[in-house]
Amino acid sequence: MKALYLLQLEWKKYKNYRLFQVLFIGYLILLPGILWSIVGREFGAGVPFDPVTIYTFPDIWEYMAYFGNWLMFFFLGFVGVLTITNEHSYKTFRQNIISGLTRHDFFMAKVLSILAIILFCTLYFILVGYVVGSYYTRDPQWDEMTEHAGAIANFALVCLAYSVYGLLLGVLVKRTGFALFIYMVAGMFLEKIFRWLIHKNVFDNVSMHFYPFNSVNDLTPWPSPMIRNAVENSGMRLFLTTGEAQITVWIYILLFLAFIYWRIRKGDL
Repeated sequence: MKALYLLQLEWKKYKNYRLFQVLFIGYLILLPGILWSIVGREFGAGVPFDPVTIYTFPDIWEYMAYFGNWLMFFFLGFVGVLTITNEHSYKTFRQNIISGLTRHDFFMAKVLSILAIILFCTLYFILVGYVVGSYYTRDPQWDEMTEHAGAIANFALVCLAYSVYGLLLGVLVKRTGFALFIYMVAGMFLEKIFRWLIHKNVFDNVSMHFYPFNSVNDLTPWPSPMIRNAVENSGMRLFLTTGEAQITVWIYILLFLAFIYWRIRKGDL
């Protein structure tokens, strides 16, 4: 019952928050919108994959996970940041503690609300994939529908990772605009620059791929087997394996959650 109370408390804070609504509706529209924007398009003979596989079974799950990775970078990453920074902006963090909520409860409220959002996002992901895939796949069979369903679990892990990364930035920075800016710059530019211009020139080995944002990206790489084979045949190691990416992401999630918990327990209100 305590968990339900904490979830209700979080829902009251964000149900009327305009930016949260925009992000939420954006995800609902863009996930199926990306697929439908591809249906029936002509890509030309030089495209190294069959566009039809993007919205048909069994490959639809992997393509959706790839597109969903980019959506979750913004949606759940931003939600992770906002769920912490808004507490400081509106002084509700201090008020919650004064009203009897412990710091442990505060941490659990954030984690539970994030998990609830991830559950919804994953269920919606499954629904969209099932509806679109069933409609455009000729006589789909169960084995065909579930062949690449492991991408669903990777998508859920992507959601969790970006949420925790956002929480971490929110705890460290506290100012909403600045935290969002750092999150975007770090994920889109700084990590890549450091990996390719510094790490590669110093170590020049596979360790350059074990960075927080890159390991999440490698959970759901572009699924085209033609591109994968071309990379493998070139002798270049551009991606982590799925297992390596999963282990690496879980390590970052657990480390960051431990730090977030410590910071909330010991930090200044």
